[in-house]
Amino acid sequence: MADKQNKILNSPILDFTLVALPDENNSEINISGSNQKKLLIVCEMEEDHTANINLLEKILGAVKYNLIDDCKIICLKQDQSISFSNFDKVDGFKNALIFGPISRKLGLNFEFKWYYPIEHNDCKFLFADHLSVIQSDKARKGALWGALQEMFLS
Repeated sequence: MADKQNKILNSPILDFTLVALPDENNSEINISGSNQKKLLIVCEMEEDHTANINLLEKILGAVKYNLIDDCKIICLKQDQSISFSNFDKVDGFKNALIFGPISRKLGLNFEFKWYYPIEHNDCKFLFADHLSVIQSDKARKGALWGALQEMFLS
C-alpha cells in the first residue's frame, strides 16, 4: 500500500500521526475461517506460507483454538490493506492477533508494544513479529506464548 500523500498526515500541528483508512476493495484479499470465537488473525503472505500456517495452528491449538473454525484469517500481500473497523463492524471481534509491522495497513493508529496484549474499543489486540521471524527464534516464541496465555488463559 502506498502511503497517501496528504500534507495534513504529517502536519507539525498534530502531535500524532494520522492513518488513512485503506480503500475497500477486499475482493482479492485472502480471507478464510469461520470466526466462531471472534478471533481475527492478520499476517502478510511470506515466502514459506505453509510453514507459517502450520506454526499458527500449533500456537492456537495450545490455547484451545482451531484455526479454521474459531478464527478469521486474513493474509495480505505486500501491496494490500484492509480497514479493521469495517471488518469489526461485520464480525464483532473479541481478539485480534496481528503478525508483522502492519498496523497501518489495517487503518489502526494507537500505541502498542510487541507481545503485550492491549484492549482498544472492546477488542484485545496482540502485535507480534512476522510468523517467519517467530518460527526461527525461541525467545520470540516464548514471548508470544506468554502473551497468549495472558490473553486467552487468564
